[in-house]
Order: sequence, then C-alpha cells, then structure tokens
Amino acid sequence: MEDMTNYVENIQTSKLSMNHLIPPTNDSLFVPNVILERLLRSRLTNISLDKIPFHMRTKLIKSEICMALGYPIPSLFKRSRPCFPGQNFDVYIQQGMDLPVRGEEINRSKRYVFIRINGRYVITDVKVFAGEQLAALASM
Repeated sequence: MEDMTNYVENIQTSKLSMNHLIPPTNDSLFVPNVILERLLRSRLTNISLDKIPFHMRTKLIKSEICMALGYPIPSLFKRSRPCFPGQNFDVYIQQGMDLPVRGEEINRSKRYVFIRINGRYVITDVKVFAGEQLAALASM
C-alpha cells in the first residue's frame, strides 16, 4: 500500500488549492479512497464539535480536511458541489445510520465522505464511498 504521507507532501509541494481539479488518473495527487479514508480518520477522529457553534462546525471540519490532505486553508470556503472539487468528494456529518444524500441524485463518479459523530458531538469515524458503491447501497 502506498504511503499516506506521499500524497500529503505531493499536494503541499504542488501549491494547489482544494479547488484545483485533479484527474483521478494523477497517481501522485489524486488520493485513492482507502488512503483518503485513513488520512481523514487519523486527523478527524476524537475532535469534539460540542462547544463549536453549529454554523462554524462545517468550516472547522473543512479546515481539518485541508490540513489532513496538505492543502492550504482558504480564508473563505465557497459553496460548491462537490465541496472538495480537486479530490472530487462531498462531506456529510451524521449521527444516525441513515443515508444523508437526500434531495440530490447520487453521482457515480463522485466520492462521498461520511463523518460519524456520537451523542456528545465527538467525531468517532470516517468512511469514504465511491459513488458507484453508494448507488448500489441506496438501491437496496
């Protein structure tokens, strides 16, 4: 398995922002799902969102994701779909086991990052799914 730090170092060296599109064929900058999940899980697990105002939680999590992947933290996170265009993924924060991708069609080429929080608003896990996987689960 490839070293997780190689991707982080490559992204840092590239000086790209989270908004620069990276083709999935770029083996040095486009982080594979398994490694993306490990990087995010190691950075985000055990962060408490309890004392963070609701409207600031998303910014905190996006900032932590930028740091985990080696991107500079922008002063403003622009609304976009996917919210991390360069790595082609959206982020969903959830407590329950429901599928939070509502009101939109599952994009089979996009990736979906699910951040699980417990009842005390502490991040307990991170899962990454390819759109293909999610579409198969949603159709069950």
